Amino acid sequence: MRLHPFLLLCILCGCSENSKTSNYTTLEYCNQWVQHPMHPFFSVNTDKKDSTIIRMYTRGKQKGVLGKSFENVFEDETPVDIHLKYQTKDCFSSQLVAYFFDQDSELTGSDTLLLPQTAEWAEFSGKIQTKKCNFLTFTLESQGINNDRPGILTIRNLSISTKGIALSTAKKREVYPIKTANIQTWEEFLSSRLMRKKILALGETVHGTETLGNMAFSLMKERVTYHNSKLLLFELPLEYTLVLNRYIKNDKQFEQTYADIKHRLRGSLFSDSILSFFNWVKEYNSTNNNEISLYGVDFNPTHLDSEVDLSNFLYTLNHKRDPKIDSLCNLLLNKDSKANEITQKIKANESIKQELTEMEYNILLHCISNWDLRNSFLRFGMRDDVMAATTRKLVTLLNPPNTTTTMYLHFGHASYHWIGLSENAFVHFPDIHSMGQQLKTHFTDDYACLALTCYKGNATLPEQNVLKTQTLKAAPESSIEFQMNRKRKNVSFLPANAIPSGCTYFIRNITTVPLKWTNLYLK
Repeated sequence: MRLHPFLLLCILCGCSENSKTSNYTTLEYCNQWVQHPMHPFFSVNTDKKDSTIIRMYTRGKQKGVLGKSFENVFEDETPVDIHLKYQTKDCFSSQLVAYFFDQDSELTGSDTLLLPQTAEWAEFSGKIQTKKCNFLTFTLESQGINNDRPGILTIRNLSISTKGIALSTAKKREVYPIKTANIQTWEEFLSSRLMRKKILALGETVHGTETLGNMAFSLMKERVTYHNSKLLLFELPLEYTLVLNRYIKNDKQFEQTYADIKHRLRGSLFSDSILSFFNWVKEYNSTNNNEISLYGVDFNPTHLDSEVDLSNFLYTLNHKRDPKIDSLCNLLLNKDSKANEITQKIKANESIKQELTEMEYNILLHCISNWDLRNSFLRFGMRDDVMAATTRKLVTLLNPPNTTTTMYLHFGHASYHWIGLSENAFVHFPDIHSMGQQLKTHFTDDYACLALTCYKGNATLPEQNVLKTQTLKAAPESSIEFQMNRKRKNVSFLPANAIPSGCTYFIRNITTVPLKWTNLYLK
């Protein structure tokens, strides 16, 4: 689908917003509070008859955490009042925790209010003393007493207020116009130092768009041609891209896999332009000693997909029909196979070592090492951790000195901070970090992120598990997209340090949902 492009946004510095609070705070799970990726409750239900009541069911003894963040600038110590009614059943402990963050989203402190266990409805009033901070995250946490049944924490009429005014993200924003002088042209951007970064991540803010895809591929071609980018990384399962890498390196054994590549990617959130780009890389490699490698940093949604991808790769590679390799393919397809068992078979199989390159051999073992996650309900909570570890692995193996790496994936993964999940309800958990934040910590100034976003248009987005063409919601006045569109430039670049000091803008979210926006703290 086509979009109207206008903005390249580079994440380089930090900003915050001084804002007022308003309205009443109620606990509405679906669009107000977010489950912790690594500590989710078994279920969280709003009472059908009373929307002020919410019940949280633990996974036995495992801690459940539900959180919400509020944008409020506190210049000094300010009391925040908490009031609620609650009851517990089969809970070992329950508490409400406040975390304080500065303008760079760094944790500066926390405070905990314990909720004594009670089977009857009880009133609770507490007070926390904030430190100087730019926003707060509150979490409701509970653990069950045993694993035979869930613990239940029920909350009613939760209010969080300061000076008699409820904290709320639903507030009027002061709009800060962006100065035209700070906006750079496409040509100016291409000659900027950002294009020379050791690792440059291109983060799309809307999935399934032809325009943003073409922009990313234009930048990838620029990096390959003029900035020695020898490694290209995508938000694709690593297991699957073992085949794809052989294809773009002109391995004749894998020419026939292109039909499968087309079928698989056309059923995804990528536009067809990605197929043209893969063939461009293949053609480039044919005259440049196959020097470009292309891999994914993600993992499959199901373990069966991973098993099939690895088995297909090895089976296609095994043109001599070596029985030891075929035996390994069958072992990979056995759902009862253990990761350590497969790893031992691979290490003991000399035929595998002869067929694979050294890099492929290491990548194969890395893929298997992640299989312990395949049956875990936490596997997607650990997704950014796995993607960061995979990226570090691939850069170490395939990105020697004087060469660069270019990535294309969701902005929410690539950005330096964990980004909220829905309109007026962002959450920043202190112990959860995006892939980009982990890479920034590891590679420091060698890693940079670029946001690709747009003002309006259509995108192919999922609706009830079916991909449909949907119209994106108009950008609000307090968004970067709206402010940039006022400049009437088709494609522009805005360095984050050009954003007015002391403000926070809306920007399109990582999510594929077309109507949601989130607040963005830049660093």
